[in-house]
Amino acid sequence: MDIKEVGLTCIEIKLLSWIRGKYAIYSQDKQNRQWRTKKLWAWEVWRYIDRAVKDDIINNRYDILSRRIFAFIFARGGSKGLPGKNLLAINNKPLIAHSIDCAKKIPMIDRIYVSSDCPNILEVSSSYGAETIIRPAELGSDCSPEWLSWQHAVNAVTRQAGKFDVFVSLPATSPTRKKDDVEKCISCFCSSISNNTLVLTVAKAKRNPYFNMVSVSDNGCANRLIDIDSTISRRQDAPPAYDITNGCYVTSPRYILDSKSIWDEGVKAVIIPPENSIDIDTIFDFQMAKFLLEYNHEQDI
Repeated sequence: MDIKEVGLTCIEIKLLSWIRGKYAIYSQDKQNRQWRTKKLWAWEVWRYIDRAVKDDIINNRYDILSRRIFAFIFARGGSKGLPGKNLLAINNKPLIAHSIDCAKKIPMIDRIYVSSDCPNILEVSSSYGAETIIRPAELGSDCSPEWLSWQHAVNAVTRQAGKFDVFVSLPATSPTRKKDDVEKCISCFCSSISNNTLVLTVAKAKRNPYFNMVSVSDNGCANRLIDIDSTISRRQDAPPAYDITNGCYVTSPRYILDSKSIWDEGVKAVIIPPENSIDIDTIFDFQMAKFLLEYNHEQDI
């Protein structure tokens, strides 16, 4: 018996899916007929959920669960810094599959798409359960802003699957992100008053433009990147600075179609740990991500 056969509403189905993914408190064996009557089982489960979790669902999660949330992974075939990086293997799995699997772990995500101009990437992505979008060649060059690929994907998916509410980008080059990082971004966006908001991930910067970052002129003179009246002599006295990471971006399809960049409207940030924010662009980045993922895999065994 499929869950949809018992007449649950869309929101109730997603609520049960979230409960299942978060707590794994019921058997997935369909033969035991745990669905019984139309809505009885949902409320039986509800009785056993912690009060704080109930409040979270009522105040925020329930709103999230009523929305259509689609995840997108953008992966070009060409890469000058590290050729073929999106298909390089870590833990016997191609790089792009790590982002697909991350999206699969988040029950509130309804569909997962991979946009690429490379047939091999699309084929591999399909084998890992993602739906695919063929990106035009002109959007696959390193000169083409990814924002245009976002707009192309939104339009393509809307034509195919209808309107959706939340756009989640999970760049293939950030395999160390965690499921919780993505869920925090989605929650932050869905709790915003306006849909004209974009949420991105940041990590504490190793360098600070108020303290130890400079620009260098043509004649070799160094100047502080941000020149302020008072002299900051200790890093601890400098205002906090953060690096934008490629962990996750969340916004509305309308924001993407109506804007020219992420900065056109309000931008919010979710702070994630540095180890979750590696963005692979060079062989050094790849080896670092490979070390972290393989080390964590060994610790889990």
